[in-house]
Amino acid sequence: MTLDRPVLFLGPTLPAERALAILPAELRPPAARGDVYRAALEEPRAILLVDGAFEDVPAVFHKEILWALKEGIHVFGAASMGALRAAELHRFGMAGIGEIFEAYRDGRQQRDDAVAVLHGPAELGWPQLTRSLVDIQVTLTTAERIGILESGDTRALVQSAEALFWRERTYSAVVEYALERGWSGECADTFLDWVLHNEVFQKEFDCLALLKHVAESWQDLEEPFQPVFRFEHTEAWRVLQSDVAESAALTSEMQVEPLQLHGTYEAIEREALLAFLAEEFLREADGPADPLAFEKAAALFRSRQGLTRADSVARWMAEAGLSHADYAALVRDTGNIDLLRRRLGSRLSATMLRIARARSAKSCRRYEQIKR
Repeated sequence: MTLDRPVLFLGPTLPAERALAILPAELRPPAARGDVYRAALEEPRAILLVDGAFEDVPAVFHKEILWALKEGIHVFGAASMGALRAAELHRFGMAGIGEIFEAYRDGRQQRDDAVAVLHGPAELGWPQLTRSLVDIQVTLTTAERIGILESGDTRALVQSAEALFWRERTYSAVVEYALERGWSGECADTFLDWVLHNEVFQKEFDCLALLKHVAESWQDLEEPFQPVFRFEHTEAWRVLQSDVAESAALTSEMQVEPLQLHGTYEAIEREALLAFLAEEFLREADGPADPLAFEKAAALFRSRQGLTRADSVARWMAEAGLSHADYAALVRDTGNIDLLRRRLGSRLSATMLRIARARSAKSCRRYEQIKR
């Protein structure tokens, strides 16, 4: 499959509608490990990396970017994870755009977490809950230039922002921490009032510059990228290819046979996560193991599946394509989850009530939409 438009990995840096108004693109959420490789398999003319996973999820692997370049795909980076990767790989042909990329490339910025922000979910438009260090630094410099801050104030606030954990960087937190460290704070209120409507979003500026650059040079990108390096098929690269292939196979099976799966991908993922966590939680359980635990769990599992006849289990396993090991694992998971439910059941009420109310509210909204 060949895409006739660029792939754009974008999240909290810029609202999607603003990005697509400048450059029609195949929009993807912030890239994690393997996502650039998956995009490259679709053979787009260009891949634009802006936002990417950080800390909690494996980040974009350098080799997948190099592989895309090797395949003749133009790869651009800016603003956030894209700027960081472009600075690391510009010698191999990844094109970086913007002030943040240049700062990383020239060594003026060396912190990986300088572009990181805490943000909300995609459903809400990736709202930024904190501010990146690069945006704070530019904002403070701007405030000093127009006379809101003195040079000493700027130094104190920059040092405060650098010392804070990236998940905690807000302007109020920066000011508060600077005060705790001895900053006089005479202009604190003035600065906080000013920054409320005048903060500088350098990441956003760089993202816009990238989109405009690609839009203006789109015809020139018809010529495939010509790599000047030799791509090495390392063991880490083979592992990544294998992981992506397995993920694609699972997703394909779920799309082809949705009725056999009895639920959405998200529901199945939640059930798998529950089974895993139940096993981890009970691994160090005190007291002797129940010798009849498996038999009890098997009875519970068969009852829930409607497998009441002696020969029904074997037939069901054959129809589902499950081995005896698969069946044993499913029974074990059932037993673990049931035991966990009995141990923690009294503590679940408040959480269940919140979930029930949320689902009820969602159902009411849908009903109102149908009525209209």
